[in-house]
Amino acid sequence: MSRHLDGTGTGHPILACLEVLEAQLDQIAGTPAWSLNVEETTAAITRLSTGLARLAEVETRLIGQAEALDLPGVMGARSTAAW
Repeated sequence: MSRHLDGTGTGHPILACLEVLEAQLDQIAGTPAWSLNVEETTAAITRLSTGLARLAEVETRLIGQAEALDLPGVMGARSTAAW
C-alpha cells in the first residue's frame, strides 16, 4: 500500500484522498453552474454520478471496518444504523 500525506498524520491513502476531496469541494462551494454549456453539463453530471458511486463503495468498506472494530458498540449505539 502506498503512503500519502494527510492532515491526520497517518499517511493512509483513504484519509489523504478525503482531505483532497474536501479541499476541492470547498473551492467550488457556491460556484454557479449557469455558465456550463450542454457538453460540460452532461460531462459534469456523468462524472459526478460515477464519482458518487465510487464514494459509495468506499463508504461501504469504511462501514464494514467500523463494524469490525465495533465502533457502534464503543460509541454506545445499538446498531451501525443507529450510530
